[in-house]
Amino acid sequence: MEPVLRIVSVFRWMRNGIRAHPFFSCCVAWLVIKQMLVLWAFLERPYTPPNMVVALTGASLLSLAWAFALRGRLRLLALAAVDVGYGLILLTNLVYFRQFADLPSVASLQYAGLAADLGEVVEGLIYPSDALLFLGPVVLAVLALRRSTWLAQQPRFTFRRVAVLSAVGLCLVLAVTFTTRRLKKPFGGHTVVASRLGPLGYHAYDAGAFVARLLKKRFGSVEEEHAAARAFFAARPPQGENPLRGIARGKNVVFVQLESWQAFPTEMEVGGEPVTPHFNALAKESLRFTRFHSQVGQGTTSDAEFAAQCSLYPSRTGSVYYEHATNDLRCLPEVLREQGYTTVAMHANRPDFWNRAAMYPTVGISTYFDERSFDFTFADEIGLGLADEIFFDQAIDKLKTLPEPYYALVISITSHTPFNFPNLPRELQHGAHAGTRTAHYLDTVRYTDRALGKFVERLRREGMLENTVLVVYGDHMGVARDSSNVGDVLALGAGDTAKWFDVERRVPALIRLPGGAAAGVSTTTAGQVDLAPTVAALLGLDTKTTAFFGRDLLVPGEGFVAFPNGSAVGDRELYLTADGGHGKAGCFEVGSGAQLPGERCQSLADRALRELQISWGMVEADLVAKVAGDAPARAVSQL
Repeated sequence: MEPVLRIVSVFRWMRNGIRAHPFFSCCVAWLVIKQMLVLWAFLERPYTPPNMVVALTGASLLSLAWAFALRGRLRLLALAAVDVGYGLILLTNLVYFRQFADLPSVASLQYAGLAADLGEVVEGLIYPSDALLFLGPVVLAVLALRRSTWLAQQPRFTFRRVAVLSAVGLCLVLAVTFTTRRLKKPFGGHTVVASRLGPLGYHAYDAGAFVARLLKKRFGSVEEEHAAARAFFAARPPQGENPLRGIARGKNVVFVQLESWQAFPTEMEVGGEPVTPHFNALAKESLRFTRFHSQVGQGTTSDAEFAAQCSLYPSRTGSVYYEHATNDLRCLPEVLREQGYTTVAMHANRPDFWNRAAMYPTVGISTYFDERSFDFTFADEIGLGLADEIFFDQAIDKLKTLPEPYYALVISITSHTPFNFPNLPRELQHGAHAGTRTAHYLDTVRYTDRALGKFVERLRREGMLENTVLVVYGDHMGVARDSSNVGDVLALGAGDTAKWFDVERRVPALIRLPGGAAAGVSTTTAGQVDLAPTVAALLGLDTKTTAFFGRDLLVPGEGFVAFPNGSAVGDRELYLTADGGHGKAGCFEVGSGAQLPGERCQSLADRALRELQISWGMVEADLVAKVAGDAPARAVSQL
């Protein structure tokens, strides 16, 4: 009976406190409700587990108790400051989520400066309703004018009361943190953590995890990660033989990474016209992968480069390009450079954007042609930089000067958000959707498609195409459910979880071989980490001294793709964590999207967990080259 009596006494104490301090209670309730409404935006439904309410209440007590130790105007100013602070944090989370369907992390602060170049993007992600997040100071001002006597009668908290309330708040948050099982799972996900601890609790939790990773990297032993990686690769069964192995031996290699290209525009018509006629024409003479997925995390474009070239998984938070630019890696460009290839990258952007200038030598790229290497004026720009048509044309001029064989990573830019560029050519008739964000997006894809077509035709005309392995793929999504009307255009509802995953994660990909050899369609489940081992096989390279996680897509076998949020997809099942499913975790059937029993996806979930943890451990402990050098101890060959 004693524990029950203690609980009853606590509730009585809380009830008496609410009656004695109605103003303080209202302030706490306001912060709880404001955070809860934002969390519902992340989770797409009014999901309110008890531990969420407890954690939100605890955080609010911690935030507000000290302000009530002040008197008069000072108290009101302190309360306004707390409310504005909460509003700014919540608004930042909302804006980030609308663009990336994820929550920002401490690691992502390293590239917060990039937001200065994306001002229009940020503005487009702030909605008029967001002003409600800053309603608190307005209410306080009205109370100060209309109920000043009532405010003056509200008692001032003693130091002891502030300490007790703060301690209670801290205990509530810690109790939820240590008793919620979902937080102990490796892939609870950012939104899951926030749904239990609240937005501020999530950021505190994330900061603690970030510090723990830093301490482990600085002081921890890497032997455990090294042994786990060795065991992983040693136990990995070898793939079969690629019938096209070595077919492109000694040929040039050009990777074209298309900014913000999702797969659905390449498969649709607008006003009776295909959105991407040039890509579709190129696909007919190429090996096209129709179930190919973007595997990026918070590093977006840089993550796509990393996965495609290094066949390693991007970080769960932050960007490898910032956090591990000095690592010793074994990526495809480095392997090719050892075979006598000239290795370059071309992108009409600042050299420090995504820390590329520092990271490219780590990847194995010897020369970076950034925006300073291209001739253009302000009139030649569309959106963030040089228009793709001009960029691709000058890229060919540079390719012609390179010693052969060469490897070139060519990255487009015009189809980058915010899409509504006034000087962008518009050829599509969008009808009822004209002027919407999705219509603008399709216009940018259409323009880049035209630029790609001219790029390919000039390569063909100048005799370069038949001596080149041309790889074309999208990097990540451009329009998401929270930041556009794409759901209306594609007739998708909030409950179409698996179909939304397909729209937001599937990107186009093709490999054109000299002479259009092996042209056809592959429906195998694939991702960006599979590009490097597949191209290496076509070139006849031995990848035993690499640590590629992807597989050769031209060898028959079960498809598998893992994502940094812990989700995974195979040929038959799709496993989504809460982050991957936009707040809705579960197991789904590929194709129909029907929900399946959770056990059907257990093997997918386990494999994703295993591969992600091994890859992350290798990158964080800078073990990639060391593990790659363990080839004699490995009973595996990717080819």
